[in-house]
Order: sequence, then C-alpha cells, then structure tokens
Amino acid sequence: MLHADTFILKTGGRVEGVLLNSDQSPRQQFIILTSTGSQITLAAHQVHEVIRKTAPETHYKNIVVKVKDVAKDHWKMAEWCRENRLHRQREFHLERIVALEHDHADARRALGFTLRNGKWIRPKEWMKAHGYIHHKGAWRTRQDVALQRDREEYELAQKDYRRKLKIWRGWIGRRRDQQARENFQQINDPRASWGLAKLLETEQDPRLRHIFVDALGRSGGPNATNALIHHALEDPSEAIRDQCLTKLKSDGSQSAVRAMIKALRHKRNVKVNRAATGLRRLQDLSAVLPLIQALETNHRFVIKGRDGGINSSFGNGGSGGGGLTIGDSGTKIIKKKFRNPDVLAALVDLTGNNFNFDLERWLNWYAEKEAPRRVTLRRDA
Repeated sequence: MLHADTFILKTGGRVEGVLLNSDQSPRQQFIILTSTGSQITLAAHQVHEVIRKTAPETHYKNIVVKVKDVAKDHWKMAEWCRENRLHRQREFHLERIVALEHDHADARRALGFTLRNGKWIRPKEWMKAHGYIHHKGAWRTRQDVALQRDREEYELAQKDYRRKLKIWRGWIGRRRDQQARENFQQINDPRASWGLAKLLETEQDPRLRHIFVDALGRSGGPNATNALIHHALEDPSEAIRDQCLTKLKSDGSQSAVRAMIKALRHKRNVKVNRAATGLRRLQDLSAVLPLIQALETNHRFVIKGRDGGINSSFGNGGSGGGGLTIGDSGTKIIKKKFRNPDVLAALVDLTGNNFNFDLERWLNWYAEKEAPRRVTLRRDA
C-alpha cells in the first residue's frame, strides 16, 4: 500500500488505510481500504481527525525497521529523509548519530551545531549564554528587546489616545460637550501629542484649534514640539502661529530655534519672515548671525505666458532681478530680491541695535562683538 492514512476516531481509536472517496464534498462518510484488503465505511461524525501520509512516509515506515543502530546506517537514513523532505524523521537519525559518535561533524552541522573552542554548541545556546534573547525572529540584547517593547507599548498608547481624542471631538457640540472640553484640558501626556497634531491639522473651528494647541503645549515630547514648530511657520492663522510660539518659548526647546534658523533660508519669502518672528519671540542669541544673513533674500517665481497664469516657485540663490524666458510659450522665471522687515525687527529686538538694511554695518558690528578673527561672515562668500 503506497499511501496509508490514519483516521483518528472520536472514541480514541484509529484506523489505517487509503481513503477511496477523497473527492466527496461535503464530507458524509469515509470509505477506507485497509492494509488487509478489506473495505470499511465510517460516518463523517465518527472521525475526529485525518492524518494523511505521503508515499515517502509510508516507504520510510517500511525500511526504517531494517536500519542497524550504527552511525553509518543512520547517516544514510538521514540523507534519504533529507532528499524526501521528511524533516522530523531526519532529525531523529541525526540525534541518534551524535549519541553514538559525539564528534560526528556532518551530523553535528546538520543539527545546527558549530565548533567553538573545541566544543560543539548550537548557535542559539551560544547566544543565550552571552545574554541574547530570540525575539520576533532575531537575536537581540535584553536592552534592545526592552527598548523595542517600550516603543511598541508607546505606539499602542498613541493609537489608544488617537481613538479617544476622536471620540471626544465627536462629543463637542452635543450632550457630552462639557466633558469633552474638560478631557482636552486635562491632557498632559506626550503619548497624546500625535493624535492632537492630527486633530489640529483637520480642525476648522478656531476655538477648538486653540484648545488643541494648548493641549499640545502641555503634553510635551518631540511630536508636540514638531507640531508646534510646523504650525508656528505654516498655519494660516496668525493667532494660532502666535499661540504656538508662546508654547515653544515656555518649553525652551532648542529644536525650535534650529528649525526657525533653517527656515530663514526657505524658498518662500513669507516663511522667512515668519521664522524671523519666531526667533524674535524665542530670544536666542545664536540666531543673530543667521538673521543678519537673511536681511535680504533672493527668491524667484514663474510667470506663465499666453494664459496669464502664475506659478510661484520661490527659492534663495542668485542676486539682482530680471527674468529668464523659457520655451515658446513665453514662460518666465522672475528673480527678485526681498528686504525682510520681520528679520530686521528681530535683529533690533535681539541686539538693541538698528543699522536698518545696511548689511555691511551689521556684519562689522557682529565681527567686533562676537566673531573670531579671519572668519568669513558673508553667506554668499
């Protein structure tokens, strides 16, 4: 018999044989040809499980009884099992080999051992002995696993907050309006900042947007700081931008100062001036030289021909004005130098000096007060 299957009965018994009606669907009965040549029929409800055996498994059962209990014969069987993909049976023979011959190199390697300092050891045992943990398919230090679990817990808490914040937002204007507002006013957890930033992005009600900014300021953490920086520079509402700057000022984060200094070189002139306003509020003297260099900035925009459309494409770089015609459509790239009044206001406030837009005077003053000798201060040098 080439394919002997095992039928586990609900009574605990078992029957071995070949299933003759394998294509029956839905299953009503099992017609089985046993090894003695007899045929029996079992109702479907009588059978608990069917264990199908392949031809190699059946052949293995017939030949394994002839194997001598010596390493050489077990190795032949292990190789035969490998070729026929009988992994569990192969491992049995390999284990028996190393029990008979401790230093059988081929069997040891097949079992996953490596030779270290004269001793055969499985990599997982070596990793465990050196303090590693097998976590999610990889070996990691205990510290790495602890950090990853902390991150996972943090992310789950963020998602939970996101869900609750959306629910509270849905209560506003309804029966539980007051409770929702009180919930927002009590937030002081960094894990809530991601959800608050998402709400702030989509909210249209100005009063609620102020509530969300206030909650972001209390929650703290990198997500909150990044959201406040973004809205201090990009939000269309001057009131929201001002509120974000107030929160960033009280937080004292240097990341806000760095972000504002970087924005002084932005391709959009409006963002340059908003960054200057932010630096004025943050009162950090490290911004003085970047502000001097941003007193006047060069930007460009594209004017399309024929249809009269304008496509703004601002960017620092170059000097002077004028235009460049592109193609037959008459499209032009116009370059223009802007004097930035908010940059000047920030410089006056931070330094107590006012040299107007005289870049040379500002640079000379800074060189005398702050810069070491022989340092080039011009940004375009």
